Amino acid sequence: MGDANLIISVGRTDYTKGGMAPLESFERVLETNPDLRGKVRLMHVSVSANRNMMAYEDTQAALEEAAGRINGRFGTLEWQPIALISRAIPFDDLIKYYLAADVAWITPLADGMNLVCKEYVATRTDNDGVLVLSEFAGAAVEMGAAVITKPFSYRSMDRAILQALHMPADERRARMMALRDVVKRYSVAAWGRDQDRAFAEAVARRHDGGVQMVQIAT
Repeated sequence: MGDANLIISVGRTDYTKGGMAPLESFERVLETNPDLRGKVRLMHVSVSANRNMMAYEDTQAALEEAAGRINGRFGTLEWQPIALISRAIPFDDLIKYYLAADVAWITPLADGMNLVCKEYVATRTDNDGVLVLSEFAGAAVEMGAAVITKPFSYRSMDRAILQALHMPADERRARMMALRDVVKRYSVAAWGRDQDRAFAEAVARRHDGGVQMVQIAT
C-alpha cells in the first residue's frame, strides 16, 4: 500500500447491513476530495447469506453496479478505488486485512450487536486504526470511542470517513486503546455473569413482591 490508506468494510449481502451506504459515500468523498484519489482504497467484503433469495441477488447486483461505476469514474491503470469481494475470506486472512486497514467502516442500518467491529478492535494489538461505526449497531452502546455515524445521513457518513482518514496519530491510539479496553472487559464470560446477576435480581424482586402481597392481605 505504501503511503496509501486502506479502508475495510465487512458484512453480509443484506439490505439491513447497509452495504450501499459506504460505497455511495466513498464516491461522494472521491468526487469532492480529488487529493484522495490514488491515496485510498476501499476493500468491501460482502458475502451473501443465501444466494437463492431474490432480495440478496438484487442487493448483490446493486453493489456490483456501484463498485463498477466508481472504479470506472475514478480508477486508473495503477489504482482502483474499490475492491469488491463477494466470497467468504478465511478468518486468518481476514485478520491480516484488519491489521493492514487504517479504517474499519462498519455501518449497518440495523444490527443486534455486530461482532465485526469487535473483531477489528481485538486484532489491533498495535493500538492503531480507526473504527467508524453506525449508531444503529448494538455495539455502539459500548464503543463510544469509535467515530459514530448515521448511515442514513450523507453528511454524517462523509464527515465520519474524512475524520477517520485525517485523524492524528495520538487521537487514533487513544480511541483504539479505549475500544480495546471495552472489548476485553465485556467478554462472553462478563455477559454470562451479567445474565446470572439479572436473573437473581429478578427472582429476588418477585419473592419480595410476593411477601408484600401476603402481608397486605393479612
